[in-house]
Amino acid sequence: MTATITPTPSERLLGGRVVVTGGTRGIGESIVRAFLAEGADVVFCGRSDSAEAAALVATGHATFIAVDLADVAAASDLVDAASKILGGIDVLVHCAAIFPASRIESQPLSDWQAALQVNLTSGMQLVQSALPHLVHSSNPRIVMVSSITGPKTALPELSAYAASKAGLEGFVRAAAMELAPQGITVNAVSPGTILTAALANGFGPEGVALAIQKIPAQRIGDPQDVANAILFFALPASSYITGQSLIVDGGQTLVELF
Repeated sequence: MTATITPTPSERLLGGRVVVTGGTRGIGESIVRAFLAEGADVVFCGRSDSAEAAALVATGHATFIAVDLADVAAASDLVDAASKILGGIDVLVHCAAIFPASRIESQPLSDWQAALQVNLTSGMQLVQSALPHLVHSSNPRIVMVSSITGPKTALPELSAYAASKAGLEGFVRAAAMELAPQGITVNAVSPGTILTAALANGFGPEGVALAIQKIPAQRIGDPQDVANAILFFALPASSYITGQSLIVDGGQTLVELF
């Protein structure tokens, strides 16, 4: 009898070709690290280099490309460069996002348009550009990083961000229906409050402590929590799941005032 060999976690995406936007810090950096740990080769982008990006490149299985997705041509340029570096694309993860804050009555149209371009429109452009490569993959996956802000909750002064994320989830559902016959799954992951360096600096110790009190899990999410969910949607085992949005928030959106 031949023994059954169960792959270790580091072999589950061995040789997988992955593209991640917004991968230089925070949640995006954790996503890149998660794929590298599973044996994938990753091309990731950001508007500028960082110490975190250099450390990822130093692994020998990651390539950084400086890209500003506010440029309408950037998404297709990124996909073209990544496909040449990787020899194809199996997984596309769109994590890049901006969140200009202003009240509606004083919100510059340029801020609104920039948020929609980076957070939403570039997601469509990335998918459109990656499709010719994904159709040749044996494990084609698209995962969008959404948010609970917009689809589920709201924050004042973040109307552009909220609109872009709500739109992103609508796009995910429509794209999932269109691409399912080709075996391509399209899903979203919607983080709640995640303890990135930017959030820690913005909230401060007192703000972080207050946030913890409002989350049923009694902790703020770690970027790795989001990366784990992204990885789940990228694995072959999730091939029958598409058009879904997985909330990763420790129960944050379950709280009801009483």
